[in-house]
Amino acid sequence: MVESFLVNTRRYVEKVNNAIKQNEFEEHLKNITNQFLKSSLYYKDDYEINTEGRIDSVIKVNGITQILIENKKLSNKNEMATDSFSGI
Repeated sequence: MVESFLVNTRRYVEKVNNAIKQNEFEEHLKNITNQFLKSSLYYKDDYEINTEGRIDSVIKVNGITQILIENKKLSNKNEMATDSFSGI
């Protein structure tokens, strides 16, 4: 299982790096992330991974949302998280 996860992680990083180099849109990155999550979770039948409304990736367990993921292009500086809490 660990070896499979490592292979999936390497493949994910390669795909994301290629998408960034090709200046792909956030939608493309979202699909790469969801594909990685679906192939990497060991108990696939226990998890539902999909978009929900305007949220890029939602992971649900027994129909209850557990994790929210938003994908952003690195060039989208206005929506990127920072280590500064100024203005809050």
